[in-house]
Amino acid sequence: MSDSENEVRACRALLSDAAEAFRQGREARGCDWLAQFNDRFLPLATRGDIPLPMEVLAQATRELLAAQTRGDFLYVADLLEYVLAPSLSACAGPNDHGA
Repeated sequence: MSDSENEVRACRALLSDAAEAFRQGREARGCDWLAQFNDRFLPLATRGDIPLPMEVLAQATRELLAAQTRGDFLYVADLLEYVLAPSLSACAGPNDHGA
């Protein structure tokens, strides 16, 4: 497994942890996990190691910010788990099945 694939797996784990925290009402912890995700993900995306279409990322970011502004942390969790994480899985390659 390549370093990029390992980083994608780590990013997905952080998204999962953030989603779980948001669902449990631990918004501060969810934001911490989300910040850690950003710290890992942005260098990968900048280098082109993750071919995530920018329109997917831009739309998800807009929806995340809107949901956070409204205090709809269940929707934030859903976006992380059901939009961003699967997008990362699709970018990781054909041998990565979300494990």
